[in-house]
Amino acid sequence: MKNEKFSKITSGIGTAVIILLVVVGLIGTAKFIIGRINGGEDDGFRKPSEENHTIVLTINDIETELRDIAELMTYEYYYAGTASITDSKQFLITGWAVPFTEHEIRMTYAGTIKVGYDLNQMSIDVDNDKKIITIALGNQIIENNLPEESVETIEKNNILNLIRSDEVTNRLAEIKAEEYNSAVEQGINDLAEKNVKELIEEKLADIEGYTVYFM
Repeated sequence: MKNEKFSKITSGIGTAVIILLVVVGLIGTAKFIIGRINGGEDDGFRKPSEENHTIVLTINDIETELRDIAELMTYEYYYAGTASITDSKQFLITGWAVPFTEHEIRMTYAGTIKVGYDLNQMSIDVDNDKKIITIALGNQIIENNLPEESVETIEKNNILNLIRSDEVTNRLAEIKAEEYNSAVEQGINDLAEKNVKELIEEKLADIEGYTVYFM
């Protein structure tokens, strides 16, 4: 009788152990399935962390960032002044002025010189290993605007030497060249280059970890 009772107890314990193992196995399987459903967030199925993610930057990415400033005037120079034109008939042999043949034009003018870059023409290189963006800006764009219709003139004509229609046009062309040379001496080209570099660096500031160099 004792042996039969002992055998029953042993059998009961064994059955309980088997049931427990089955339950544990089911729990483990459930965790596995849930982990897969949740995107592998449990141990052994974790997503790659952002820290381990490698960003590959392309030239097209840079061009996209700079698209809205593709044609940009980065410096503007204003000028204004007065000028005059005098002309007389001349003796053919001596070149001296013929008396009483002088006419005169007095002008008041104002214009602008704009300097910028066509960023569609720039050269871009990206080194993802060193995290360097290299940009060659290319040639500057110069706009020197002195509209003839805005020029105020006072004319003192002479019936012996009438004012020619091209005199104002020719003098304005000379003035534009003189004013541009003056603007260059004041550093307009360097200032335009400095401004466009600062603007590009500002536009690319969101690209974390990369340094911008200009050629």
